[in-house]
Amino acid sequence: TEDIKEVLTERAEQACKYQDIEIASHSFETKDDKLWGTITFKRDLLEIPYGLLKHIHANHIELPAGITSIPDGQFDGNDELESIIIPEGVKYIGRSAFDYCENLVSVKLPSTLQEIGEDAFSTCEKLTDITLPDGLIEIGESAFEDCISLTDLKLPSSLREIGEEAFAG
Repeated sequence: TEDIKEVLTERAEQACKYQDIEIASHSFETKDDKLWGTITFKRDLLEIPYGLLKHIHANHIELPAGITSIPDGQFDGNDELESIIIPEGVKYIGRSAFDYCENLVSVKLPSTLQEIGEDAFSTCEKLTDITLPDGLIEIGESAFEDCISLTDLKLPSSLREIGEEAFAG
């Protein structure tokens, strides 16, 4: 596990350096035989720059407070991600943000979330634990397409628009 932690630390530092973002602290620790990653930035981020966390392959990630959106494709294809906590303040999850995260089981969404973009969770075949918050206004086209393990989902009364094939498959 120490080798994995070193690789993840190196990837985080390289990604941040490329984006001109300084890391204040980071840790990757093992809990219940799963790898958790936490990154704290030296300045508040309103948005995670595209690709910053794309190659941080931890089983569990808690995103930093202060962000207001998750960019398109941010975790696309991360097949190691099993759970993620999205902080309060996030209003938008971008197109294909978690597309093909085939081992993603649990997502904690904030009460501030208003829109889930196209294909945001498409082909998250193991996704079972997600609660759509009151206040959610829009679910994009194919947002949960091929989420074959998602069998029970309550739609909030605030929902005004559901894209085509949002729950197909």
